[in-house]
Amino acid sequence: MEAKRAARLLAAHLEQPLEVWPEFDLRCVPFAVYDEREVRYLNHPSPPDEPPELYAATGMEIGGVLTAVVPAAYAKDEAELVPLAYHEAFHVYQAAGGFEPGPGFDFFAALAYYPELDADYLAFGMLEDRL
Repeated sequence: MEAKRAARLLAAHLEQPLEVWPEFDLRCVPFAVYDEREVRYLNHPSPPDEPPELYAATGMEIGGVLTAVVPAAYAKDEAELVPLAYHEAFHVYQAAGGFEPGPGFDFFAALAYYPELDADYLAFGMLEDRL
C-alpha cells in the first residue's frame, strides 16, 4: 500500500477510533506513515522538513515528538493497517508513561514468545528466557 492511501485510511479511522484502553486516545498520537517515496504525518505538531530515515514499524522521536511510525507496505488493506497503527500508537502511549506493567513483568520473556518472529529467533528467545 502507498503512504498516501494508508494515511487517508488511517485519518478516516481517527475520526471515530475504538476505545481500547482507559485514557488511551488514538487521536492524540502523532503518526508518520511512510513508503519508499514519501512520509505522511497525522496529528504531528512539528513534522520535519526533511523526512527521517524510517525502516520499521515502531515508535520514535521525530521533530522532537514521540511518533508512531507505520510502514504502509506492511499492510495490504485497512484490516491490516488499522491494527498495526493501534499497536505502534500504544507503544508511544506506553513510552509516554500512560501504561506501566505490574511488578515483576519481564518484557524479554514476553517478547521471547512473540508470535510474529521467525522460528529460529523464537527458539533462540525461548532458550535465552530459560537461562
